[in-house]
Amino acid sequence: MSITHNKYDFDGKVVIVTGCARGIGRAIARAFAENGAKVAGADLNVDGVSETLADYPDCTAYSCNIADEEACKDLVDKVVEHYGRLDVLMNNAGIFCQAPITQMSAADWHKMFSVNVDSLFYLTKYAMPHLLKTKGNVVQTASVNGLGGDYMSWAYNATKHAVVGMVRSLCIGYGPQGVRINAVAPAMTATDMNRSVWTVPEKVAAFIERIPMARIGRVEDIARAVMFLASEDAAYISGQVLCVDGGVTASDGQAPGEYDEKI
Repeated sequence: MSITHNKYDFDGKVVIVTGCARGIGRAIARAFAENGAKVAGADLNVDGVSETLADYPDCTAYSCNIADEEACKDLVDKVVEHYGRLDVLMNNAGIFCQAPITQMSAADWHKMFSVNVDSLFYLTKYAMPHLLKTKGNVVQTASVNGLGGDYMSWAYNATKHAVVGMVRSLCIGYGPQGVRINAVAPAMTATDMNRSVWTVPEKVAAFIERIPMARIGRVEDIARAVMFLASEDAAYISGQVLCVDGGVTASDGQAPGEYDEKI
């Protein structure tokens, strides 16, 4: 069964998707490929990317350390040399680390920013000249963590707040030149990264209790939102952060309770 219910016209379009060896990135890469795109999948785990794209002959797997500027430049150069163009940059790769501020090491702090923020700078920097030629667009994976605070996730939240700020600012500069820049913001989603949470009923229950749709996200939910934002159906949408969160951000955080009907 296809990941998207709707058919999007990406025939002949070239799309870079990072972090697609598994999880959300894998679903995004396959969704683009199912809708006709030539996907250049990038990840440190190139075997995982090859597995992701195994059923799509027009797609290519690349090994890339996105935290390294030269590696990002090389990736974009190779993709454009191979396919002759670039239409969409989907910056999905990211890492997570959680600890009290008194216990987090500087190394973990800098690594998280290198992967979650620096990579977006590098890849967008080198992709932009090609996206300007095709009037393409960029989609970033942000997070609901980038729109507020969260328990013990202050460092991760800081990186995702940076992503949101980049999206909103970059769209202002490049919108007049025909390039759109948006982001998706997932809430708790079932991936390998957080398997230790969603596979344990008593742990995931605390998340589900706060989600109006009463379930955590699936990778397909995120991929469908990305496809919309990258498609021509979103031609007048830029600088936006689309929450794919089952309604989490609609809440003001108040606990449920019983109220007098007279009130």
